[in-house]
Amino acid sequence: MNFSRNDIEIHYCQSLLALKFIFEQTEVHYWAKWIEKDLDKWENEKSVHHHISAYGGMGSLSDLIICTQNGHGVMSEQEPWVNSLISDLRSLCYTFAISLREQKEITLDEVVNGMGRYIYKLQGWRCLSCGYSDLSLNEIENYIAYILERNGIIQAIISNNLIHYTKQTFQLDVPEAHGYRENLKKIVTDSNIVITNRIGWLRPCPKCSSEDTAIYRWEKRKKRKWLFSQEEIFKPSDDNLQMR
Repeated sequence: MNFSRNDIEIHYCQSLLALKFIFEQTEVHYWAKWIEKDLDKWENEKSVHHHISAYGGMGSLSDLIICTQNGHGVMSEQEPWVNSLISDLRSLCYTFAISLREQKEITLDEVVNGMGRYIYKLQGWRCLSCGYSDLSLNEIENYIAYILERNGIIQAIISNNLIHYTKQTFQLDVPEAHGYRENLKKIVTDSNIVITNRIGWLRPCPKCSSEDTAIYRWEKRKKRKWLFSQEEIFKPSDDNLQMR
């Protein structure tokens, strides 16, 4: 799928408006005003320079994380979804802005690639002595938000429905989330990973009392169940510390 110059202009403005909506709702006034100026610069000067200057360096738009602890207008259960939205929306804004600056067309694949990695690694804790593994309910929600929001935002771009999708997701109106959440929990527990409410370090290990614990990551992979069927399971990724 190719985007024409006119398509890119429309998607750039819609992406900015969606991002501005998030900032206004979460009371991030500085960046809401910044995006408002981006829209004004485009409407009156057809310039994307101001928006592109928001990225890079300490305190840039790239560093922004929305959370209740920072005093933002967001509920804790919204945080994973809102931050996932912001991450992808600012990537869209930047990709479309660069395309407009360079006056070249762009494909849907290039837009999707601009949003970064698609594979999400679950992150929790593991005892390197006995292998006990766990992760938090919050990490489960981070995973769900990342996967479902990424799929949803791509479809919203294709259907030219980005602003509506952003508002719907901000309100946690994601009908498929419940079924996905329950299925994900089952896959996690079937992978011998305990889901916990604990916040903070796993130390000592609740199974063997070892102090030798570490942050650990898992990737979802296919596992052959019978001759003609497969099941999903989480396996340790290659960037973990080795078991002792």
